[in-house]
Amino acid sequence: MMLAGPRHTKRLTLIATVLVLSVTAAVVPWSTQMAFMRAPSAIASDTGVGIHAMTVGENRSAQRAPKARIQGGTRGRDSNGLVALPLVPDHVGLTVSSQPDLYWYLSGPTTSKVLFVLVDTRSIHVVHEQMLTAHSGVQRIRFKDFGITLEPNVIYRWYLDVVLDMDMPSRDIVSGGMIQRVQPTFNISDIARFNSIDLVRFYAEQGLWYDAIDVISELIAAAPNDHVLRKQRASLLEQVGLQEVSEWDKLQVATDSIVR
Repeated sequence: MMLAGPRHTKRLTLIATVLVLSVTAAVVPWSTQMAFMRAPSAIASDTGVGIHAMTVGENRSAQRAPKARIQGGTRGRDSNGLVALPLVPDHVGLTVSSQPDLYWYLSGPTTSKVLFVLVDTRSIHVVHEQMLTAHSGVQRIRFKDFGITLEPNVIYRWYLDVVLDMDMPSRDIVSGGMIQRVQPTFNISDIARFNSIDLVRFYAEQGLWYDAIDVISELIAAAPNDHVLRKQRASLLEQVGLQEVSEWDKLQVATDSIVR
């Protein structure tokens, strides 16, 4: 459902503008683009699956990316300890998909409105805004559902705004990340030769965070009691500093909290 009314639009545009301006100045080396990956042996031993050696391509090593993830702080928790976290690294996450899925985590149930905002950082233009139905646990935002298509080589910021009080924006729980659609450095047809687990590894090696987390999350949605899959996703989440979500994943069995 699209948001209606100038009050929502003006407020969301202001939030997006302030947040984009406040964080895009900071840059970190491209080497952190693979910070979500530990040594291959560590991941293999943690997950119990046959993940082979991982290597980081050097074709983009000269690039730099802005600090990206927004989480925590006074805007990250309300008085009841509700936390909203984007499942993203602290740099620009990459995808080869024109209509990727985004994943985020909510620590508990809420009756508050949750607003999703996508911003083109070239002009701080709000590309899309959407009211979401939220539940506790890991959940997904499907771009296809909203008719959103990413332009190639454009950096976007996306925000989640849990509105606790429409008249008090300072109480909002605001989180978000960055995403960029890039051209693949491989033949798309080649991925057909991978099984699903190997595809997660392949995307990770390519530095394609959003594609890797999407594949493993789809596998978990299909087999929510598979502790090996959950440990694998938990391991990825640990690499980007999302310890709380990682621990949540390890504790899960089939519940209504699984990605829908």
